[in-house]
Amino acid sequence: MRPSRFVRTENNVYYLEAKEVSTPTIEPEVAHHIFVVDRSGSMWGDIEKLKQSLEQAIAVDSYTNDTETTLISFSTNGDVTLHWEKIPASKVMELEGPYIKELRSIRATFLTGISQGLNLALEKVDLGQTTAITLFTDGYANSPSAYSENQSLDRFVAKAKEAPGLFMNCIGYRDWCDWPRMNAMSNALSGKTVKARSFADVVEAMRDTQQLLADGASPAVKVENPEDGILMVAVNRTTGQVNGSYEDLILRGLGKDDEVDVYAVRKADKTYNIPKGVLVIPTEAACLFGALTLAYTAQQDLRSAKELLFASGNKSLWEAHQAAMTPSSLALMIDDLQ
Repeated sequence: MRPSRFVRTENNVYYLEAKEVSTPTIEPEVAHHIFVVDRSGSMWGDIEKLKQSLEQAIAVDSYTNDTETTLISFSTNGDVTLHWEKIPASKVMELEGPYIKELRSIRATFLTGISQGLNLALEKVDLGQTTAITLFTDGYANSPSAYSENQSLDRFVAKAKEAPGLFMNCIGYRDWCDWPRMNAMSNALSGKTVKARSFADVVEAMRDTQQLLADGASPAVKVENPEDGILMVAVNRTTGQVNGSYEDLILRGLGKDDEVDVYAVRKADKTYNIPKGVLVIPTEAACLFGALTLAYTAQQDLRSAKELLFASGNKSLWEAHQAAMTPSSLALMIDDLQ
């Protein structure tokens, strides 16, 4: 376990108390990967590249652990399609089979009703099976309305948290994506949000997920937030994944070789009495500044995130992202911090 640390910013002291994380033994299993694809009209310029990315991702799954796959696509509210369900990746990749033809037939159509695709995916989750949901989208959830979609997505996340073996990634295709919303969802479900600038970006983003599904993941691990704790932060030093929570921290999708540091964060003024023996975050552990900044960004607390970014002393990052407020600029900040 890493030592506890503290950091002083201009207005606060953050005390990071290291917490013990014990992961259960991983048993071999056949995992499940659910692909949820946005085929709204604005995806017309990306849909062919997306389908090619999916083909390559499923091909990798087919010769690693023959993962079970499910494909769902969505557009306007009421327009959601289950293309196939829990089909082994090797079966999907049969060139003369029906599944590749089904994938290649997907076309971009109308509006963006994300929650219906995710809710259908949740219906296909076996509570006893390691499952990844990967969402591919290029915009805001707006059908039937942005307000109703936000409410529905909140309910989806709350329900998804009840599945101990489920984690979720989001891959966005455009600057105008709802990056804060995607980042909040993937953070809550121990996943990541990635911006796809190229075909290679998508494949690279899915590599960790594919390896995890092949090797098996431990059941969800809960680390309690102390009564006076304001934030829980997990830093996976193996994958680079960072997750934060204002409540107890639930770690999902941990691989057998993952090394994870978890900290309970307390915040006070400059007079806070730091426990004896706790050291200031040194330069060589500056990644903790980035982890804290990412965790606060996922909670949409940009004031605390920017304060920590400034205190990190990383002049390049600060100058590049001090004014980040729009979804696209926040996506770039998150990408750089990761």
